[in-house]
Amino acid sequence: MKATLEFDLEDRYDRMAHLRCVKSLDLALDIFNVKEEISRLYKREEITEHVFDSLHSVLEVALEELIE
Repeated sequence: MKATLEFDLEDRYDRMAHLRCVKSLDLALDIFNVKEEISRLYKREEITEHVFDSLHSVLEVALEELIE
């Protein structure tokens, strides 16, 4: 099975969609790094459990969709 994505790079919205596609790995790695930093802050008690839980769950969902 194959998929081909086509973008009109002259169109502003297609150009943004193209960049989202080609930069998705960078985004996933950045999200992972933010998630790890939040864990470190929580372990050092620099953020509350509520903040940790809220941010961690949002980032976990984002990573699940990008890395599966």
